[in-house]
This record gives sequence, structure tokens and C-alpha cells, in this order.
Amino acid sequence: RASFTRREAIFCLGAYRDPAAEAALREIAGLTNPPAGDPDIEAVCISLKSLSRIYRGLDTEDDRTEPLRQEILARIRHLLDDEPELPYRGRLDLRLAEAILDPEGPQLVTLFEDAARPESPSFATTRFMIAFRRLGFEPGLDGYLRAEVRNPDRGFEELVEDASEFAVFKAQRAQLLRWASLEEYQALWAWLSEQVSDLQTSSREEGTTTVWVERLAGSMKRYAAQIDEAGARAPTSRIVTLSGLYALHHMLAADDD
Repeated sequence: RASFTRREAIFCLGAYRDPAAEAALREIAGLTNPPAGDPDIEAVCISLKSLSRIYRGLDTEDDRTEPLRQEILARIRHLLDDEPELPYRGRLDLRLAEAILDPEGPQLVTLFEDAARPESPSFATTRFMIAFRRLGFEPGLDGYLRAEVRNPDRGFEELVEDASEFAVFKAQRAQLLRWASLEEYQALWAWLSEQVSDLQTSSREEGTTTVWVERLAGSMKRYAAQIDEAGARAPTSRIVTLSGLYALHHMLAADDD
């Protein structure tokens, strides 16, 4: 209980935009001084997430704050790259902090592989929801996920119906829903990979491509290339696949603007 209370206290500091709160968080995160001994890695991770919450609401064009944001991002990415044994909760905190500070950043490059890797539905759900929310996607992914939990296949039905404003979804509506109902995720991902490749090609030809679309497309294609029968049976496979369809819908919408 004591460690959980400490986590809550560190998280709450992210709601206070004052020098004392920020100084305390920077100390815990190891940004002020090198940590003495072995730091509490979970405390380090939650402190970085709290710092990201403070800086999310600040003017990103302010030259005085941008170096501090970049310092926090550098610490986050250092831990993600150099701490392979990060606990599940710590890794999630860092990924969320990165998405908060840099919504269109490199974290999108590995979004789908990262979300699926721990085989934790709660990790995948949170990872996708934060990433897509920070990109400004509306309606949110959570509505489709709730529909799917209440009634299997309903989330896919609602998503494909909404996405059928685009011809690629409308033409394959019945097939997509059949694959989802039969849990034929490899077939769904082969279709998704083809669609994002076509989208990348047309966007490049028209000069309308964007960084975040390219990064999401790359992550989706890599996930599609590596999913096998074992991966298709993983606990996260349905969430990851629903999220892939959701991402494609919003990528098409962005390209259509």
C-alpha cells in the first residue's frame, strides 16, 4: 500500500504547475542530479509522466519551455532504449508520457508492435487510446471498444459502418465483418497492409503525405508482416485489429481533407 500511495502522490504532482512540484518531479526522475544507488524505476517513470502532463498544457512555441520538453523526452527515450527489464506499468507510463509530449513523434513508428508485445489487453487498450486521442481522432476508440465488450462483433460493425464513407471500406464491408466474426485476423491484416500501402503511394504522388500517417502506416505494415497463427490467437489480437481498422479510417479522413 505504501508504494501505491507514493505512486498516487507522484501522479498528483503533475496537476500542479508550480516550481516546487516541478522541482520535486525532476529530482525523482533523475533530471536534476544523477540518482544515488539504484533508483525506484517505477517512481522515475511515473514522475516523467507527471512532468509530461505539466508541459502538455504549456505553449509549445515558447522557447523557454521547449528545451525542457526535449530534456524530458530524451530521458524517456533513454529509459525505453536502455532498460529492457522495465516493469509493465513503468513502460506504459513512459509510452504515455512520450505520446503526451510528442503526439506525432517516433513512438508511432512502433505503436502496433509495442501494444501487442506484452499480450496484455489493458496495456494495448491504454496505449492505443492515448496515442489516438493525442492525434485528435474523433470519435474516440473507446466507444468502439465498449461496444465490442458489450456485444462481440458490435464494435467492429459500428466502426466499419462509420468508415464506409470511404469506398475501400464500403466495398469490403461484408468481408471485413466476416473476417472479424471468424477471428481471421491474418486476412484482415493483409487487407489493412494493402490499404495503407496504397494510401502511402497516392499521398506521395499527390504531395499530401504527413509524418504521422507515414509512421502509423509503417507500424501497421510491420505488424501485418509478422502476425502468424500464434499472434492471431494472442489475447491482444482483437484489440490490435480493431485499432488497425480505426487508424486506417482516420488516415483516410486526413488524406481526404
